[in-house]
Amino acid sequence: MGEIKDFNCTYDNSAGINGEVTAKLNLTFPDAYLHHETMAELSKALKEHDGAAFCELPFCHTVEAEAMGAKVNMGSLLCEPHVVDSPLASCENLAELQPLDLKKGRVKTVLAAIHLLKEKRTEVPIIGNLTGPVSTAGTLVDMSVLLKEYRR
Repeated sequence: MGEIKDFNCTYDNSAGINGEVTAKLNLTFPDAYLHHETMAELSKALKEHDGAAFCELPFCHTVEAEAMGAKVNMGSLLCEPHVVDSPLASCENLAELQPLDLKKGRVKTVLAAIHLLKEKRTEVPIIGNLTGPVSTAGTLVDMSVLLKEYRR
């Protein structure tokens, strides 16, 4: 059997939107989450602030959930976007979800921000921050229902 080793993660991001960065850019919220120009500008500024080797988008885990029917409160500088109404009543309904439409909503906006960063010849990689299946499922079905289903 293999040996378990500790992984030393050297990347420590802002874990959200840094108020110092947004003040320098004169951005308002939730506008920074809604327009590709502000997303690109903020992503590049956060990369520089964090000393990261890449630009990362989107800034929250609700983009996928919103595209699948969840109602999202877009938040503010103090509170990032969060799901306020899950579209499904049970885990059985997960199979009824439609595929993501990449040509509308915030998914389209995030992709446009990525293209804008590429057009500006950003010399660093652009990373798509994808949410894992458990996090996404937890935004589509009430988490207590999801956890009960896992236990079963």
